[in-house]
Amino acid sequence: MAAAVPPMTGAEYLTTSVLANLWQGMDAAFDAELVQAKLSLQEFLKSRHPAWNLVGRVHFNLAENRKDDEAPFAFLATYTTRLSAEAKAQHLPLGKALQEYSGARNRQRLLSLLMPVQRAAESSPWLKTLVNAGDIFHRYRQVNELERRRG
Repeated sequence: MAAAVPPMTGAEYLTTSVLANLWQGMDAAFDAELVQAKLSLQEFLKSRHPAWNLVGRVHFNLAENRKDDEAPFAFLATYTTRLSAEAKAQHLPLGKALQEYSGARNRQRLLSLLMPVQRAAESSPWLKTLVNAGDIFHRYRQVNELERRRG
């Protein structure tokens, strides 16, 4: 990050250790505010802005598919990765989570993200079919194709 800083006054003083110290300072300030607030992390972030509650959640979307008259809608599963500068949720296809959280180090984060999907699949045969086939991770699935598979 220090090597990628744009040209600006004082850029020559930005080093890896300066960045590490800044990060540690922000981390300590955050921890102090969290302790002072006496809230869970989720409640604390939500108190800063309600949209933070959306980060790390899976969303099921029915998207318009204008190019196919026989299947005018497509199913898309996404997850919220972050908030934009305007506090709007930024979504990625759920399949990207497999890449982002790959490796043993991130296994718990992936399981945490997917646990609500698994619970929902227990009560929805349609969703269970998607999950069992791994189709939940593909970008789009035609709704009529999914209905046909469900029987």
